[in-house]
Amino acid sequence: MAKAYNRVNIHMLKKAMERLKLPDSFILIICDLFLKQKNQVFTACIYYDPLLCQLQQDNHGYELTAEYKKDIYSHQIKKTIIFPGKAYINDTTLLAKNQAQLELMLETANEFYILNDIKINKQKSELLLKKVEKNYNHSDKLSNKFRPDYINITSKESTELIRILSVWFNIVF
Repeated sequence: MAKAYNRVNIHMLKKAMERLKLPDSFILIICDLFLKQKNQVFTACIYYDPLLCQLQQDNHGYELTAEYKKDIYSHQIKKTIIFPGKAYINDTTLLAKNQAQLELMLETANEFYILNDIKINKQKSELLLKKVEKNYNHSDKLSNKFRPDYINITSKESTELIRILSVWFNIVF
């Protein structure tokens, strides 16, 4: 797959639809639509679902915690979820608590890309850091393991913006 949105691995699409317990007749119709086609379209959300599920099952991602009371008579309830990131067509965003976890997530993602014949441009990677030391130099390149090689990424300043699916983000609190 040259790009994630150009074509789809029918076998992986079928497995993703089976995982969602879609009716066999519907799965057969969808698979028949894509057989012997040059340009194949797929639903991006279910295609990347196995990657995001695997990352979540491995407890990789950013931990979000909220405490609340159901009503005035109940005790405090604490809910925690692990959010590994999001993926849409050819745009994948991963959230990690540290560099070691990020590298594990990149390894899992890379295995998924290889399995599904997805080519990505690793040099387009961007990095936002939530916590940095006061004397940290953002112009220093960080080397991240993204098998089979390493990529050097310059982290963005906390006030610098990055664009994710046409929405601009930064880390300023």
